[in-house]
Amino acid sequence: MTAGAGDGADGPGGARWLRRARVAGAVAVVAALAVAVPLAPRWVEASRPEAPLAAPGTVEVSTECRTRADGGLDHPDFLLGDASWARFCVVGGSYPRPIGSALVPDTVLSDGAAALVGGWQRSEGPVGPCRPTPSATKFAVQVGFDDGTVAEVYGETSECAAYTRPGPGTRVVPGGRVFRELMTALALEESGGSGGAGGSVAPAPSPTCPAAPPALPSAITRRPATGLAATGVAEAVVCRYDRPGADPVGTPLRPTEAERVRLLALGAFDPTPPACTPDPGAASYVVLLAGHDGATYDLGLAGGDCDAVRLDDQRLGTSPALATALAGLAAGTGS
Repeated sequence: MTAGAGDGADGPGGARWLRRARVAGAVAVVAALAVAVPLAPRWVEASRPEAPLAAPGTVEVSTECRTRADGGLDHPDFLLGDASWARFCVVGGSYPRPIGSALVPDTVLSDGAAALVGGWQRSEGPVGPCRPTPSATKFAVQVGFDDGTVAEVYGETSECAAYTRPGPGTRVVPGGRVFRELMTALALEESGGSGGAGGSVAPAPSPTCPAAPPALPSAITRRPATGLAATGVAEAVVCRYDRPGADPVGTPLRPTEAERVRLLALGAFDPTPPACTPDPGAASYVVLLAGHDGATYDLGLAGGDCDAVRLDDQRLGTSPALATALAGLAAGTGS
């Protein structure tokens, strides 16, 4: 039997069948694309290999001091994160009162920074406001974290809580503690944990009391430079002069006592002392400090001149805290 015209692929019936097959195939393709296209970006995104996370501490960051104006203080929450470095910065760059800023070294603490700063990352002390201490001075510490961000801890060298930037200030541990701990850590790093910077510099000869205390200069200078800001103390002696012309009474200091005197000398002064009546009969003191840098430093305090302090031939002002400490150490009751 011969096939009819409508039964073959070449006939009208065959043509209609091919058209239906093509339309069905096209619809199937469109339907498949309609399903596949929306899913494709998600599949690609989910299949993209993630970039490897950087190991902690590998972020290359500058340890230079930043200012508030340039937006460089950007750590989101001081209470979180591991510190990679810490350093003192000029108070005038971030604090509204540059006068009365503490004397600080221009060095960076890297080894041990995480443990040191970790001790500051909590609130401590009374909840209410703290009365500023007249003899305290201002300081600012900037802390760099492993992710490259930087925060600032600022306050005064007293028992008032320090605050943090950026954002609303978070209260942390007392400012005096922050100042003392970082100053001590930097001195230990500078001295290699022993005598001399990395053991290469011999300490100065053991200090002895001069026959008479050096005279205090008449001018008050607010921001002198001193090597005591950058060196720990190997040995020290406090000399008491009960009256003019009297022989000095010397008391050697333990290392912890010498470090306490060094920190009080650098961070506990009132640059604008109140009016007072000098007591000519009050004892005066000189402290001789042998630094790990091989130099000898002397610090004078005239009790008869309202606790006026001379540091490296400069007069900074008054320091009741230092006067109290020296009187106790010379009497053998200090700690």
